[in-house]
Order: sequence, then C-alpha cells, then structure tokens
Amino acid sequence: VTNYRAEGLKFTCDLSLTPVHDSNGEYRYSIGVQSWKEKQTPDETKALAQLRELLPRKMPADAQPKEFVGDDIKVDDSDKKKQFRASMVKFTKLLWTLDTEASLEKLMDTTQAKDAFHKFLKK
Repeated sequence: VTNYRAEGLKFTCDLSLTPVHDSNGEYRYSIGVQSWKEKQTPDETKALAQLRELLPRKMPADAQPKEFVGDDIKVDDSDKKKQFRASMVKFTKLLWTLDTEASLEKLMDTTQAKDAFHKFLKK
C-alpha cells in the first residue's frame, strides 16, 4: 500500500488481510497485519511471514457471540456528536505527535492560530 505523510512524502506499507471462516464455511472476520515495508530488517520480514502463517483461518461456528436480544438503546444526537468530537480530538493529538514539526507548520498557516499565538505572546 502506498501512503503519504502530512508533508507529502510517499512511503510504502505491507498490508495483508487473512479471512477467517467459521466451521460452517461462512466468512466471519479478516485479520489484518500492516508493517512499514521500507524499514523492515530481514529478521522482521521473516517474523512477519511466520506470523501470517500462524494466523487462524477457521474457528468453531459455536464460538460466535450470541445475537443480542434486548431493548434497543436510543442515543441522543448531541451525545453522539460529543463522543465523536472527543474521539477526533484524541486522534488529532495522536497524529500531531507523529510529526510535530509538520503539524505546527500547518497549524501556523491558519489565521486563527496565528492570532491566538500572538495574543498569547503579548501576555
């Protein structure tokens, strides 16, 4: 898989998806393994191949979770939005930590961020 960093640099990830079927032959899940291909040592490449070989491909049909039987729970739209915003804040902070310099550069490209920074400096 070819991907791009925030600053536009291209990098390659190796992605494999292993399908898992139940004992009745019905598809249930996929198990994904992703690695940064360009940074792999020969030992890591070998270990990833072994991992992929050891992944389960079948599971007992009776090991599936029982279907939920109960009352539907209604979630208010405003609560959904709050939960989504909170998740996005955490995700954004995580992304910022991956490349702090590029994140700060992009942030400082916005007028609102520049104004807030200047206001902070005047204190």
